[in-house]
Amino acid sequence: MLTSHLEQLFSFLQHLIFQQIGGKIRTNFLKNSMDSAFILFERIGSKFQIISEIYLKMYQEILTKEIFLAQISQHDRVLVIGSGSLPVTPTLIVRNTQAKTIAIDKDPVAVKDATHYVISQNLERNLKIEYADGLTYPVGQFSVIFVLYGVKHPAEILRHLANHINQ
Repeated sequence: MLTSHLEQLFSFLQHLIFQQIGGKIRTNFLKNSMDSAFILFERIGSKFQIISEIYLKMYQEILTKEIFLAQISQHDRVLVIGSGSLPVTPTLIVRNTQAKTIAIDKDPVAVKDATHYVISQNLERNLKIEYADGLTYPVGQFSVIFVLYGVKHPAEILRHLANHINQ
């Protein structure tokens, strides 16, 4: 019953934020506000299984499509840049493909929270969390790379990737 109510609440908030409010706010302001909200939410969510499972469920459909489009399989090595305290993207990649995945973040608290989460979910065989900066991380060994929405300097990270992929 509690799960059902939480799912309805999250669904309503997702609709409200992304569809009703999101289009009416300047992009930079919205991104900065959303980044702060997501950091707080993920720190809390990483510690409570009921919240983390609902959060994963919210992203399952889009991640399934991304996995299909990127043709990720168990033979891939995946890098996720900016995974945060609740590593939803790498968790779903590993659960759906068994691909060897490394998720990095430059927030030490997020790395600590995410590491505890990965261990609690028994994913540590295929998912490693590292404290690192996407602007300097060696990327040549990866077949698939995700740059997540919450990263602070996406353009610079994309330039780094363009200059260092397959080297």
